[in-house]
Amino acid sequence: MNHPKPISIPSKADLRSTIFHEPWWLDIVTGRTHDRVQVKRDGQVVGWMPYCPRRRMGLSAHLMPPLTHFLGPVVAEGEGNIDTRFITRLGILRELIQQLPKADLINIKCHRGVTDTIAFQENDFATSVQFTFEIFPQSIDTVWKNMRSPRRTVIRGAQREGITVENYGDADAFADFYWRNLDERGAKPRFSKTLCRDLIDAATARNRGRVLFANDRHGEHVAAIFYVWDLEAAYYLMTTRTQQSHNGAISLLVWEAIKNTMQMNLVFDLDGLHHEGAIMFLAGFGAQVSPRYILTRGNLFLRTGWEIKTRGLRGKHFC
Repeated sequence: MNHPKPISIPSKADLRSTIFHEPWWLDIVTGRTHDRVQVKRDGQVVGWMPYCPRRRMGLSAHLMPPLTHFLGPVVAEGEGNIDTRFITRLGILRELIQQLPKADLINIKCHRGVTDTIAFQENDFATSVQFTFEIFPQSIDTVWKNMRSPRRTVIRGAQREGITVENYGDADAFADFYWRNLDERGAKPRFSKTLCRDLIDAATARNRGRVLFANDRHGEHVAAIFYVWDLEAAYYLMTTRTQQSHNGAISLLVWEAIKNTMQMNLVFDLDGLHHEGAIMFLAGFGAQVSPRYILTRGNLFLRTGWEIKTRGLRGKHFC
């Protein structure tokens, strides 16, 4: 395996919270239809928040784009004691919310930096929580020891079967493999093949993402993952495997991604917990459960309909 190159990332002064907030990412996943609200103090931006407008069946909405784990507000709360920073943050958030264009439905899944939703609750947003698994920076040996024994066993089993990991950043190869595996299962993604290819090309060109393939002893692809990173964390974004692949192939790839992430001194985010199978798989890596806030505003009928729809779509970037 090639070791990851030093990552090229924006500074904290740029007020870019995650890779999902960056303009190039939002351009790709929204088709350049995103916008932002912002707040300035003394000519400097101290808070901003992207939104992604859509219109369907005569209704307006600001919704999460595909393959985008988190968005939400980014705020520079400044210095001072905890009370001072809270008041500063609250004031900036109130201004951002007031600038947000009205819509029949708004749904925002917030990044790890959003630690309360008080300003949003003041403005009729309902708050719910989704959980994710995170592995914080530590030695690779410690991560391996913290992993559940059955997970270590399947990883070793994959290696004994001759499965090897290939750092192969070809977007076409990944997309073709991903779609072929979906077709075999009779499943359909909620994003286009073009979007998938463009996102991989853009992330790898910026040294902000990596595709890993698992190959069998004959050199044939049996599994693949795509993960991306920013200043603080790497995100397990897409994964796919053949129906005949060894049951440790994906685990081996995730383990390789975790090792790379620990070498970069970043958090490894294993994505939200959507269903029992994903929970049991991700729990095996010895990660910590962390909450993420989800903000929703709209009438009860629209909120309920959106929850039902998204419940069925969760995890569709996995096959």
